[in-house]
Amino acid sequence: MMTQVPPPAGRGKVPVWRTAIGSYGFVFSNLGRFFALGWLLFLIAVAAQIIGVLVLGERLGWGAETLQRSPAYPAYVVATVLIFVVYFAMFLAFAVRWHRFFLLGEH
Repeated sequence: MMTQVPPPAGRGKVPVWRTAIGSYGFVFSNLGRFFALGWLLFLIAVAAQIIGVLVLGERLGWGAETLQRSPAYPAYVVATVLIFVVYFAMFLAFAVRWHRFFLLGEH
């Protein structure tokens, strides 16, 4: 079974370079708004990574073989997952805020 795309969308190529340049141009022309929307979220994401590397890595050891034999390994896995959830949730929240600004014009 073959389907064909109707003429307006089916012909031509996607202007990749023009789209990329326009997107980056919008970000750099609104750099102040970019940082205003994301500074706290990025700070929380960096803090989550620092906690993961310094606290968990220092307390439980760096070696994978030593860590897997440790009785604290399940707690390490749970803590690592929670840290990554916080880390990526901050980027997701920023993406939502930025796109609401870009698409809806919300300040």
